This record gives sequence, C-alpha cells and structure tokens, in this order.
Amino acid sequence: MKAIVLRQPTDLATSDTAALEEALLALWNGLESPHSRRGYRDDWRRWVVWLTTQGLDPLEARPLTVQRYLKHLHDAGNARRTRARSLTVIRQTYRALVAAEIIQVNPAREVDNIKVDQDPVTPWLNEGEMKQLLARPAESANWSWMKRRDWLICASFLGLGLRRTEIATLRGDQFSGQRGGGQILKVRVKGGRDGFVPVPAWLAAELDGW
Repeated sequence: MKAIVLRQPTDLATSDTAALEEALLALWNGLESPHSRRGYRDDWRRWVVWLTTQGLDPLEARPLTVQRYLKHLHDAGNARRTRARSLTVIRQTYRALVAAEIIQVNPAREVDNIKVDQDPVTPWLNEGEMKQLLARPAESANWSWMKRRDWLICASFLGLGLRRTEIATLRGDQFSGQRGGGQILKVRVKGGRDGFVPVPAWLAAELDGW
C-alpha cells in the first residue's frame, strides 16, 4: 500500500508559501490564550490532513468542500460542539488569508454546522421536576443548614432574577429598607452600577429567617 505523505499546515502547494506561513503565524500569535493558539493549530492541521487525503490543496477549498468536511466529522462521531469549533477555526483562518490577499473568497463564510437534532446542549427540567426543585422541603431532622441554603439559592434565582455571582455574594446589609410595603434589595449590576430589586414577600420571609 502506498503511504500517504501528510503535509504540514504551512507546507502548501502555492507560489507564495512564505506569505501564507506569515499569515497563519500572525493569526496564531494574535490569539491571547495559549490554549486557543494550540486549539486553532490543531483544528487547522486536522482540516489540512483531511484535505490531503482528498487530494486537495487548502487554497483550493470551496464551500462544498467545507460542508463535506463537516459531514466527515459528523459521521466520525464528533459532537456538534466540536464541529462548530472546527468550523469557526476554518472560517477565521480563511478570513485571515483573505485579509492578507492570499485568497479572494472565504470558502467557509456561508457554511453552517450540521443540525441533526433539536435537543439543546443543556437539558431542561419538566414541570414536575421544577415544582419538586422549588417546593420548600418540610422541616425535619434532615432539614440541615446546607439543604436549606441550597433550596434558598434556587428560590432566590426565581424570586430575584439575579445572576449566579450576585446570588452567591448576597449580604444582609443589602436589604436596605421598605419601599411601597415590600423589601428592596440593593445589588451591583453590570457596568458597576447599583440596581434595586423588589423582594417578593414569600422570599423576604425566608431570607429573614436565614
């Protein structure tokens, strides 16, 4: 069997290999995170390896080529998230090559990831599970401070609509008074501004108890 020689990402059949290599290195080095630089290199290398097995040069890729590659990843069992990351790397890399005037058209610009299911990445709770999560547990010997705290956190997400960090850093002195017959919570919101959130009566009683 004849061995397949796999070329490196910058070892391409082009009359201006130096310009291509410079554009790729500029893209890799422009990424802030070492993890991102490694990820971009690896995803681009896998793309070039697959192109080599198809007898294609990266600079000859077309939108249909990119679509075929995504189907190859899908058929190989790669998750949708993995395929999306690969598409992003391919698209951004070709965008850099267009900016460097090495190619004129980005073959991945209009290509979409393959959608084979309608289920979200993050599963949801059904109505019964949501009611069970939010129902106040009956106080008993098993009603530990940790269980009470965990339930109160879930209840606060529902009653206050705050972000995770805002819930995690709540303090008693943030409940600054009564306004219109109910408690008002003072929180620091995005942008470093102070925001004021009305506290439902049912939640205020639980927080006061805590």
